[in-house]
Amino acid sequence: MDRDLLQKINQKVVSRFPEMRGVKPSVKRERTHSGLRFRLTYKGKVELPGDRTMKRVTHVLVDERGKVLRMSTSK
Repeated sequence: MDRDLLQKINQKVVSRFPEMRGVKPSVKRERTHSGLRFRLTYKGKVELPGDRTMKRVTHVLVDERGKVLRMSTSK
């Protein structure tokens, strides 16, 4: 995946999920009948009250042009 394209996707993810700032995603390629897609997985932590933390995983599915098709996160 192109570095500039990855930076643009990272900006979209961070704007929606600020706790993913600075997290480097794992990238997996997927071939479909309509072309190539990429599944990006971000693993971060969220600060909770009482000095506790919670792991958070965000999945982003993008097409080969960088258009975000789906974005979801764990609770």
